Amino acid sequence: MYPIILKRLLLVIAITCTGDVLSASPQQTANRLLDLLRETNQVPGMAAAVHYRGQLLWQGQTGYADVEQALPVTESTRFGLASVSKLITVTLLAGLIEQRQLALSDRVGEYLPEIPTALSAISLEQLAAHTSGIQHYNLVQRASNNGPYTSAVEALELFINRPLAFTPGSGYLYSSSGYTLLSAVMEKAASQRFDDQVRGLAKQLELNTLAANRVNQPRREDSMQYAVSADGSVQQLAVADHSFSWAGAGLGSSASDLAAFGAAHFDGSVISAGLFQRLLQPVVTNAGATVGTDWYRVAVGWRIGSDYHGRHIVHHSGINDGMRSILLLYPDEQLSVALLSNARWTSQMEFSAAMLAAAFLSDGEQAYSTTCDVGDYQYAGQFDDQNISGKLVLSGLTSDSCGGVLQVDANALGQWLNQYRTKTSTRLPVLMINDSGNQRFYALITPVALFPMTWMHVADDEIKISSQLGSRLLQLRAN
Repeated sequence: MYPIILKRLLLVIAITCTGDVLSASPQQTANRLLDLLRETNQVPGMAAAVHYRGQLLWQGQTGYADVEQALPVTESTRFGLASVSKLITVTLLAGLIEQRQLALSDRVGEYLPEIPTALSAISLEQLAAHTSGIQHYNLVQRASNNGPYTSAVEALELFINRPLAFTPGSGYLYSSSGYTLLSAVMEKAASQRFDDQVRGLAKQLELNTLAANRVNQPRREDSMQYAVSADGSVQQLAVADHSFSWAGAGLGSSASDLAAFGAAHFDGSVISAGLFQRLLQPVVTNAGATVGTDWYRVAVGWRIGSDYHGRHIVHHSGINDGMRSILLLYPDEQLSVALLSNARWTSQMEFSAAMLAAAFLSDGEQAYSTTCDVGDYQYAGQFDDQNISGKLVLSGLTSDSCGGVLQVDANALGQWLNQYRTKTSTRLPVLMINDSGNQRFYALITPVALFPMTWMHVADDEIKISSQLGSRLLQLRAN
């Protein structure tokens, strides 16, 4: 954690004239956040949606689904889900468990007796929690892809003869190939192809865009997929075949359908409450070690953590060529938020999704009114043991929002942030999320993620600003 001392050049002024009084709904705030996030990360197109307490409160779109044809992202645009596909797979698995066709403790060999001996004793829970020892697919495997495949069982040829990385249950290794094997077991148990199981779930929940992506059967509403070059230009990518890993990375959906899928977990309509809680139990290795990272613990498909306010969240993100995705749930608040894009970008999607949810968690459907802060501040301090300096400029009311810019120029903070993007930015937008009187809550829009930024009047002549940038704490102070 690295404190930064902020020295004030001009006083913060609370503007009281009518033109600088903000009255914004959570939907307006979320729309502006999504626009700024796309612009800062130079992604061609994004979509997001929020379900809250049984209602679709917001769906937003920004940019283009097809740059060459100048076709904008719409409410029905389908994006690749990448590894968020695993959550749909786990939900389908749960359905088979509730129908008593499978159990988490079942072994692969019970359903696929032809499987190599080394894989036969792996449990379904180990496959879903990435403790099976099966290696993740690699570029050699994808280059030798003989697809498109019509079933998960067919796609097993790509990896079943590769050695395990460790004894099942003794460690953790993220593996989409493990999900292909899991879905092959599900096909055997249900006597139904995996993509047909996805289709059945989509019909049950009335999710018109949720389906397996087929390289030879594109859908009219599919977004194109892009790579962003070092100069900020975009290049359309050829559509890749993911039939070898539908269960792990090969499904697609609109943002609103994905958020609705997440919300279905709150009322028991897709999984019973008891089984859902079982899936959310953190897994442990054979030696009793909890599996996880600094950001989350690993459960059965889901990742378990906390947001910037310490609220319980469960989620999964995805990344692949031409796509970035996340589905994040607040089980206690019954909020589901989905964020999708048509290019690879940023590394900390959990923060961005949580910030999109922030206005709705604070105010639901209620607009709030506030005056916008205006000020020009020079800061100096340290970041990663290096001296830095720059400006924070709050410019008042613009585009139905209170905002400004954090100027990082070439300092250490700017260098850290800009390693996550293709084109260097020296001006990071800040946007007010809500106002609770003495404390105002902003979002800091960066190439890494949307981060929380708090503006607090601690005294008449003293203002404290802090921002949690992942594991780094940014602290600004005006005296």
